[in-house]
Amino acid sequence: MKSTSKALLVGLIVLSGSASAVAKNGDPVPGTYLMARSGAANTDKNYEGEDEDITGKLQQVSALCKDIKPKDVDADSVKKFVQSDKTRKWGDGPTWWIARVSTATGLGAKVVEDAQPGNPNHCLISGLKVSQIKGIWTESPEP
Repeated sequence: MKSTSKALLVGLIVLSGSASAVAKNGDPVPGTYLMARSGAANTDKNYEGEDEDITGKLQQVSALCKDIKPKDVDADSVKKFVQSDKTRKWGDGPTWWIARVSTATGLGAKVVEDAQPGNPNHCLISGLKVSQIKGIWTESPEP
């Protein structure tokens, strides 16, 4: 009976640990994740109409976030990544702009999970001024 109780306790600990490992909306996105944004993400125009707080910092800017290792970032992987968003057309590129979450958070941004129906990799960036967010992006690799 004692060994059965121990096994049950160990099983519950393992299950509770694995359940907390699943990210949910509002959770911070790991700094190693790749972000993507369409259009000319390095221009003021790309952020027209985005919400700002009273200090002029952007709030809840839409992007995509996914765990793609630096060695795996190429034109095909970025295209596949942006096509995971079934809520809109991203075009055929190379109008996609990419950055690491750590680049944004290093400037004071908060990047959180915000999965949506049809867009499981959606995330939100808050806390940067337009002049800052424009500088984090680089154009995705071309085919």
